[in-house]
This record gives sequence, C-alpha cells and structure tokens, in this order.
Amino acid sequence: MDPTVQARRRQQDLDKALANSAEDRLAALYASVLASLLLRDFARAGEAFVGGERLVASGAIDARSARQWALLGVELAVAQGDAAVADKRLASLPVDASRPRMLLEAQVVLMQNDAGRLKRQCETLQSWTSGHRGDALA
Repeated sequence: MDPTVQARRRQQDLDKALANSAEDRLAALYASVLASLLLRDFARAGEAFVGGERLVASGAIDARSARQWALLGVELAVAQGDAAVADKRLASLPVDASRPRMLLEAQVVLMQNDAGRLKRQCETLQSWTSGHRGDALA
C-alpha cells in the first residue's frame, strides 16, 4: 500500500465510487474511512462511516462484514479520543476473544483511566498472548 498523502486522498475518494453490490460499496466506504483516519480527517471519516452504517442497517451486509464495520467504528471513536462512543460501540458487539476486539477494548480502557478494568484487560491480553506463542504479531 502506498503510504503517501496523495494515495490516501485517492482512497478517501472511494466513498464516492459506484459499486456493483452492497459488499463492494461497504469495502469502498471502509477504505475511505481508514484513509481518512490515517490523514486525521475525522469529518470525512465520519461522513463515510455514516454511509456505511446506513448500508449495514439496511440488512444488505453479511454478519462478518457488519462486525468488521463495527470494529472500524470503535477505531474511529478511539482515534477521535471519544472514549464514551468507543465504549458504546464495543458494548454493541458480541463479546469474543478476538485480537482486534481485545486490542480496541484495551485502548478504550486506557482512555477511560479505569484502573480495575485496565488490570482485567491487561490480564486478558497477557493470557491471550501466552496462548498464541506462534503468532508473530502477538
């Protein structure tokens, strides 16, 4: 992936691209939100995110894609420094032991300065990491 500002601006513009299916449209919106996050253009990220939320709410998106979209919403709220929105979006997701959810939850807890919850989250992450020794990213 090209990390230049110009490339990210092109990715931002994918939210305006025509798509053949709802899944393709959501993928274009995802790319736009992510590029906007990297550029710290939160207004543009928010616009694209709202478009994706409408698409997910329409029921045209499968559950796996909807989950990824929800995780992106948490990431957007964390990047904006809005712990309350991030926590609310996390609460709407089913609890699981996936790495993305655990890492986002840890970021939210750090933003909230909740010592008890932070300790529990650190223990969860340590347990997960020790159980996934073959995972290079762990």
